[in-house]
Amino acid sequence: MFGLLDGDFAAFHDRHRANFVKFVELRGLTRQDAEDVVGDAFVALYRNRSTLRAAASQEALAFKVLRDSLADFWRRRTRRPEAMGDDLDGLVAQDDVAGLVARMDLERALATLPTRQAECLALYALLGQDTADIGRYLGISESAVRSHLSYARQRLERLDNGSQQEER
Repeated sequence: MFGLLDGDFAAFHDRHRANFVKFVELRGLTRQDAEDVVGDAFVALYRNRSTLRAAASQEALAFKVLRDSLADFWRRRTRRPEAMGDDLDGLVAQDDVAGLVARMDLERALATLPTRQAECLALYALLGQDTADIGRYLGISESAVRSHLSYARQRLERLDNGSQQEER
């Protein structure tokens, strides 16, 4: 995909940056921190353009570098990601409170899933990616993405049914 010109890398960056920022924000980072993590990931990719050129799936390699940059961020901060919590004042318009609550519920639900299922579901439900794009980002087939989404839904339904039975 990438020739001798850096313009191809710039196009790759432009095509994926917004999705990467949204994904990192879903992991509990502020917009600025997410931009920094994504920037670090693209710097690492740029420095290793030859590896990126040779990759079987450039999107999958880029997504792996992004996850590694996110892990490095948390190691530097020596703390775990925090779910959005009490300091929500001013983040959302009054009309969008229901949407915020639904998103927070989904984020809590994602935390109960195995990593690959959570990544597939976040990319699908929160970022609106299709199964082909998710497969390219994660380096897996579309059928594997569909399986992960199915298992995630089943697991969340079981958890929801269990909590409903406890309430009775």
